[in-house]
Amino acid sequence: MSDIDFNYADEDSYETELAELYSYSEMEDWAIGLESFHKYTYNRNLPQQFKSMEVNEKKRFIADVIEMLESTESSIRLEAARLVLYLLQGAFGDFRTTDEEENEVNIDELNFQQDKGTGGYEHDCLLNGAINAYFCYQQGLYPVSC
Repeated sequence: MSDIDFNYADEDSYETELAELYSYSEMEDWAIGLESFHKYTYNRNLPQQFKSMEVNEKKRFIADVIEMLESTESSIRLEAARLVLYLLQGAFGDFRTTDEEENEVNIDELNFQQDKGTGGYEHDCLLNGAINAYFCYQQGLYPVSC
């Protein structure tokens, strides 16, 4: 049997591949993460955008998430996991505009022609996700989550 001469050429930029990974089927999960983050920050009088928080507020956020991950109640651990995932996915709500926030009530009015699920912020989410991942690592989140 001879070798097959095959060149895999069906790949795109990392940002585009990421956008395809988070397609419309995951939109509900993204929305749940955003809602969890907003509920958490609202209840604690924190900025609604992670990037707008002061460093000490971010540290307190991660410390709280660590405590939540160590809870005996599964619902609290699930909420913590959603918060961590939201950060690791790039905290995409940090890039939302006022128009997008106003239109989220009527999903039919949003324009999804070029959007593959990440709101057109693939590069920003990718970069923010890496920055947030390193910050979580610095704060000791990963040993707790293993």
